[in-house]
Amino acid sequence: MEIKLDQGSLKIIETLQANGHEAYLVGGSVRNALLNGQTTDYDITTSAEPEVLMSLFSHTIPTGLAHGTVTVVLNRIPYEVTTYRTEGEYLDRRHPASVQFVRELAQDLKRRDFTINAMAFDPTSGHLVDHFGGQEDLKARLIRAVGNPSERFHEDALRIIRGIRFAAQLNFNIEAETFRAMTELSRLLEHISQERIYAELSRILLTERPSVGIGLLLYSGALSVILPELVPMAGFQQFSPYHDKDVFFHTMQVLDNTRPYLPLRLAALLHDVGKPPTFSMDESGKGHFYGHEQLSEDLARQIMLRLKVDNRTREQALLLIRRHMTSMDMKKPLKLKRLIRDFGPEDIDLFFEFKLADHSGKAGGGGIDPRFHAMRTKVRQILEDHEPLNLSDLAIKGNDLLSLGIPRGPQIGRILEELLDDVLANPDLNTPQYLLDRALQLKEKTDEPKRN
Repeated sequence: MEIKLDQGSLKIIETLQANGHEAYLVGGSVRNALLNGQTTDYDITTSAEPEVLMSLFSHTIPTGLAHGTVTVVLNRIPYEVTTYRTEGEYLDRRHPASVQFVRELAQDLKRRDFTINAMAFDPTSGHLVDHFGGQEDLKARLIRAVGNPSERFHEDALRIIRGIRFAAQLNFNIEAETFRAMTELSRLLEHISQERIYAELSRILLTERPSVGIGLLLYSGALSVILPELVPMAGFQQFSPYHDKDVFFHTMQVLDNTRPYLPLRLAALLHDVGKPPTFSMDESGKGHFYGHEQLSEDLARQIMLRLKVDNRTREQALLLIRRHMTSMDMKKPLKLKRLIRDFGPEDIDLFFEFKLADHSGKAGGGGIDPRFHAMRTKVRQILEDHEPLNLSDLAIKGNDLLSLGIPRGPQIGRILEELLDDVLANPDLNTPQYLLDRALQLKEKTDEPKRN
């Protein structure tokens, strides 16, 4: 068989072999090449120990010497090269207590997580090493643990989410014994750091159909450990003419109808997490979720802070959740401009994307709300007309207020905000004369209590 390597990885392997060492392309690199005919990641494993690696190549970085990993840099491109190794007991469900370098490739491959990641390829001979049936599982589209799945998940419980992520990314099934071990050992995820969990969760969310991965997390029991706030959504009926799905499956449909942009996907996943606690039913038997968007935002903030989601992603997602119940009947220019201000002109389209996705999860497939295009047209017209939207767009600045005798401090900010409200309602008022006169009125109004 043939797998095309780039010149750098091929040179590393040839150099190691020329000096009497074994060297192979390994893991995900081989998996992707067998699936797609090409790979962009080039992980290399070798019988050479780290000190030998650093002596053979002029530019190396001791990335993880204790675990046998050296980064070789060729033409400014980094390549990870790892010495064959076996690992001792995993005392913390993540790190092996010890690492021992070995001479045989088979010993190294049997410590890996899944069969499709436990193959190695020698580009000089074209020989594929596959001791655990990885090729067969690729053809059968199966995620199967190497050896005993319980042992693999006890070693590193994050492999439970990784296996689900691979199934979602590759559109594979999970082999029965492997999935059974996932369900039995999902509580081990309590020992995994939130950063590592979020790294895998974000990859699941960015797959083509993230509902597949989130569904597997639910069925395996992993969701109750990493996102317990979502579990009550499953099977929670809405008793609404607008919804023919429970809260969880409505959420999954919305999730699949957003593009793979993390703030959108996080907002879709969490936008209705506040529904079960806010449920009420009226006398006619119709369900209501009054205030669920506020509770959803509060819960989503707690979840994303716990997962250590970066600030920009978190705030964009929270804004979408906060605004997801905004009426499409909004006609007043002032309200439309405040909506634009919330998102910013560069991100206002996120609001419309999310509204479309949320509408798609309603009864009958949703369709396009006829009010949607009218509202989006008005917003675009406001932007095209370059109407003032922010304090920086006002015809006067804070220094102009100082010249009126308004003291430096929070009063200036409050007055500027009130002036902006006037201008948002009527852009024709954005003139220095009007704004200065109005500022004086506001100053006198705030000064009145002091004279009494």
